[in-house]
Amino acid sequence: MKRNLKPVTCALVAALSLSVVAGPKLGPLGVDVVSAATGTTTPATPAAPKAPAKPAAPTTSKVQTTPKAKTTTVATTVTRILQVGSAGSEVALLQTKLNENGYALKVDGIFGKLTLAAVKSYQSKNGLTADGIVGAKTFEKLNAATPAPVATPVPVATPEPVATPAPVATPAPVDVVASASIVSDAAAFEKGISKDGKWIIATLNDLTIDKDLVLEGEFKNGKKNADGTDAIQRKIALYTQDENKNVTARFTLTAPKLTINSPNARIQSGTFKGDLYVRVPNFQLVDATVDGNVYFTTQEAKDTFKMDPKSAITGKQILADVDAVSTASIVDDAAAFEKAISKDGTWIIATLRDLTIDKDLVVEGEFRDKNLPENDFKRKVGLYTHNDPADKKKATHSFTLTAPSITFKSPKSTLQYGTFVGDIYVESNDFSLVNCEVKGNIYFATQEAMDTFTMDEKSSVTGVKELKTK
Repeated sequence: MKRNLKPVTCALVAALSLSVVAGPKLGPLGVDVVSAATGTTTPATPAAPKAPAKPAAPTTSKVQTTPKAKTTTVATTVTRILQVGSAGSEVALLQTKLNENGYALKVDGIFGKLTLAAVKSYQSKNGLTADGIVGAKTFEKLNAATPAPVATPVPVATPEPVATPAPVATPAPVDVVASASIVSDAAAFEKGISKDGKWIIATLNDLTIDKDLVLEGEFKNGKKNADGTDAIQRKIALYTQDENKNVTARFTLTAPKLTINSPNARIQSGTFKGDLYVRVPNFQLVDATVDGNVYFTTQEAKDTFKMDPKSAITGKQILADVDAVSTASIVDDAAAFEKAISKDGTWIIATLRDLTIDKDLVVEGEFRDKNLPENDFKRKVGLYTHNDPADKKKATHSFTLTAPSITFKSPKSTLQYGTFVGDIYVESNDFSLVNCEVKGNIYFATQEAMDTFTMDEKSSVTGVKELKTK
């Protein structure tokens, strides 16, 4: 008798379909980013060939299958660097360890944004570099804090409920994700503020740098001015914020000094410990503190400076020598001072702080006061600034210059205000001291140089004044 096979065939197709649906789903990445970055890959183990299907026995009963629960195997140790894009059992172990430390991650073996945020949070709370990259130090800390897990499959489909998810790391400022240098160490910060950096430099933690820093370069922030031109701006962001742009953490940057050379720059939501030197207009402090002095090298830089009510400066706001703004070398380091007193410098050399230079100095070249070009030669080393609007000739801050010696070859030179520590050699006529203390000797190369030397009643010399060639 001829049997009807159609019901059996349909049942077999249904069984195979259910089996395919119940099978494991492929992850989003075929190769993790660590292998891809190093140029090496781990070939996947080829699947064993399937045995030919046996003909189904004739039956009239229905075929039923039960889908298997999806599981992720957790490794027992980590043998490679894990970061965004990594996948596998080692990532599952990482997620398990983080959950044992109060986080609430899905243990799926995929290193995504939530895992990254948890890693950064854990690193930040445990004195590690919060870069989101899991290397030996991060995993050792995690492993020491929690017991090693048992290598058993962890069901993903039905994770244990968590009553109160622990907070994850606060993200970097939202507006800087695609356009900023996000830094967590000194070297990265120095690169970020250079002319090769980006328009925003965002820190993720406190930074202490034992060298003078310079913010330089002109940057467009991707926005337009009212007239349609590209907006120029630079920002040092000493904070992190949430998705609603609420500041969640403020950080401190510490350095001897920070010079602002980028136009339209600002420091925002944090503290800078050190002295700040502003050379450009439209500098701003926004919700920021400067624990030190702020020096402006031009009147325009001072006039266009702004700070909001949440900002503060613990020291003073000091304007450089006003009569030197357009005609002087305004210096705040040894190299700039040496260049300024050379024959290629300007008629006034104005310092902004104490300077110690471990070499003999020479003031040379013939200069005239560019404000009064009809006058005779003149050269001035001004060891001072003044910031008194009522008296622009009154020094408000005096500084000390220290060097083995300084030789004056420029005619009609003046050493004005402040203190020089070292010996002075005078090889030109009409050298003068004005309200200046010399802690050392003054030696004159000629009798005429000595005879034309003058010093006012506020000046003093601790050593001798005599004829002597160097």
